[in-house]
Amino acid sequence: MGIADVIPGVSGGTMALILNIYDELISSIRDIQPLKFFQTVRFKFFIPLGAGMGLAIFLFSHVIETLLTSHKGPTYAFFFGLIMASVVHIVRSHPSFHWGRLVGYFLFGAVGAYLFVGLNPLQGHHGLWVTFGSGMIAIMAMLLPGISGSFLLLILGQYEYIIGAIKDMALGILFVFAAGASVGALAFSRVLYFLLKNYKAQTLAVLVGGMTGALRLPWGFIEESSTSRGVLLLSMALGMALVFSLEMGMKLRSRK
Repeated sequence: MGIADVIPGVSGGTMALILNIYDELISSIRDIQPLKFFQTVRFKFFIPLGAGMGLAIFLFSHVIETLLTSHKGPTYAFFFGLIMASVVHIVRSHPSFHWGRLVGYFLFGAVGAYLFVGLNPLQGHHGLWVTFGSGMIAIMAMLLPGISGSFLLLILGQYEYIIGAIKDMALGILFVFAAGASVGALAFSRVLYFLLKNYKAQTLAVLVGGMTGALRLPWGFIEESSTSRGVLLLSMALGMALVFSLEMGMKLRSRK
């Protein structure tokens, strides 16, 4: 899950489903009561999960930052393929939805994300409140299979900043980000549970639209890249192949 959360387009929630811990993860977060924290936190579940994710995020962030520094175009092409395949994965995962009737929700998410990415109001702004808010928003992805937390950070213009903070062990920044994630998990787990229980199709349609519209961001880096088109296309294909491989893993897991 830690490695998945570092890669835009790959969802930690999807990995939780493959590893068969998703239901326990959601219920464990929902059951936490701040006023009875030590009585309601399932430490036997969260300590090994957090340790494994933390180690993976720390180690893999070095790889990602090196790629973003030395091979920015191909890396964002890889992200583009990941995100595009994730959109296809979500749609194929819900064949019972009448997607034709959800076009309005899809367009709302797509247009909103496209315009937001174009404005990019948070790009270059890395104050404590921005970092805190980014943590709150990114944690939602862990609760939604198919939606990537790193992808949301990418939209917010905070992805490279947070990856750099992890690599450099900037504890102050990471503490603020983790605090935002903790508040977001406690607050949004209940809201998302309500939306997915009562308006699942509409919620996912907006999210899929948002992912599609936000492809404008990695595409901009791809266009600016001086890397050959063949390498960029190969990077995209590898990103798509990774998501479809995870999708196949989910199907094989569900048959057992």
